[in-house]
Amino acid sequence: MYTRNLLQGHTLWVVTVTLSPDGKYALTGSGDSTARLWDTATGQPGRVLTGLAAGVGSVAFASDGKYILTGSDDKTARLWEVETGQTIHIFAGHAYAVSSATFSADRQYILTGSWDTTARLWDAQSGQIVRTFAGHTNGVLSVSFAPEGVTALTGRSSSAQVSVTCIL
Repeated sequence: MYTRNLLQGHTLWVVTVTLSPDGKYALTGSGDSTARLWDTATGQPGRVLTGLAAGVGSVAFASDGKYILTGSDDKTARLWEVETGQTIHIFAGHAYAVSSATFSADRQYILTGSWDTTARLWDAQSGQIVRTFAGHTNGVLSVSFAPEGVTALTGRSSSAQVSVTCIL
C-alpha cells in the first residue's frame, strides 16, 4: 500500500470519508465543522461545504454523485448539491448529534441515526420527516438501506445488536 495523495486542508481531525460513485472525488467530514470535496487523481481541494454549527461525523454521496449528505454534531443532516455547494434541505429534529446519514438507492429517502437513540426517515424532495424509529436503547451510530429501499439497518452504541427494520 502506498499514499498517492495526501489531502490537506481541514484544521481539526477528519472523522469520516467516502468516495463518489465514479471514484473521481473524495468527501471528508471534520471536527472543524466543514465537509470538503477533493479530486482523487490530483489530491487538489475542491469545494468546501460550510455553515454547519459543529463537527461533521457522517458524509455520503447519492448514487448519481450529484448530491451529498452530511450528518453533524449540530443535530442536523444537510442535503447539498455538489455542483454549486448550496444547501438544499436541512433535516432538523434530532435531540443530539446526527452520527450517520445515508440515501436510499433511488434517492427518494434519507435515513439518519442519532445519539438521541432514534433513526429518522426523511423525504429527500420535501425535507419533511416521514417516520421516526424510536426504541433503540443506545445512540444510533450507523444506518444503511438495503438496495430494494424497503429495509434499513441500524447499529447502536454500547450494544452488540443491529436492528433490521421495514421502513415503508
